[in-house]
Amino acid sequence: MSEAGLEDVVVIGGGITGLHAAMTVAEDGWRVRLVDAMGGGGQLLNLGPLASYHSGASKDDSGPDLAGQLLEQAMEGGVELSFGSVSRLTDTTPFRVDTDAGELLARVVVIATGQSAGQLGLPGETDLVGRGISHCASCDGPLFANKAVCVVGDGEWAVDEALHLAEYASRVTLIVPSAALRCGRRRPGLLGATEKIEIVLDAVPTALTSRDGLLQSVAVEGVGGGRTIPTDGLFPITGWRPNTEFVPDTVACRLDGNLAVDRFGATTLPNLFAAGDVTRSSPGTLLEAAAAGVTTGMAVNRLLASATVLP
Repeated sequence: MSEAGLEDVVVIGGGITGLHAAMTVAEDGWRVRLVDAMGGGGQLLNLGPLASYHSGASKDDSGPDLAGQLLEQAMEGGVELSFGSVSRLTDTTPFRVDTDAGELLARVVVIATGQSAGQLGLPGETDLVGRGISHCASCDGPLFANKAVCVVGDGEWAVDEALHLAEYASRVTLIVPSAALRCGRRRPGLLGATEKIEIVLDAVPTALTSRDGLLQSVAVEGVGGGRTIPTDGLFPITGWRPNTEFVPDTVACRLDGNLAVDRFGATTLPNLFAAGDVTRSSPGTLLEAAAAGVTTGMAVNRLLASATVLP
């Protein structure tokens, strides 16, 4: 086991991937510390009912419900939780993880910081955040009761946001920047079950209009030509970017900017692992995120048990 003050493993990021990685390592008796700026939960905290996740949670549970369950399991399993935003990670072992709450030392580090979404790159977009543009349907959906809203994205997260917003809004337009939705076969049926949702395929937002500082419409261009969609709210679930600002330049990334790993989550730096959406070009499903955490956690356990390359 580790010396005093030296963790066996520090997991950076307390979303579904980081929690599963931390729990998997802790189950083998290693000293594990999970560090997260918000105290854990990650993107789960922004999700409503979990129609796509049925392992360890009821289908009627929400994202925050599942986050609470996983955090409780992790703490009961021996995972230590630290609140803090990571500003720097060294590239030599033992690793030093600098946070705004102090520094941590670790023999092995797992990066599970996921991605941030919502940047369309349109003029005036930043000024309209909170004034029509939102990144959390479960947080802001009630604010758009009986109003028209748009969701931009082609994956499972975008579909779930559209379904959640349909509970409040008078109309939901799902703007899909590709020729088809990238989601399970069950999803289109759920979308089609409500007349509130219109799906616009092969459409890319090109401009925003506002009045008195509030969003009024979004213009789109695509295969079928251009159109302007009046809307009170816009939820961009696209433009994902990995949260890797603290990662050393010596760690290899793919062309899309996400961390390069092997099938077990090992990065190009010895003893440094990464798992989940921080290694993907776009977010996967909740089950994929959980599986990635377990797979990487098991690989870390094998490394720790070998004790051949660790400080």
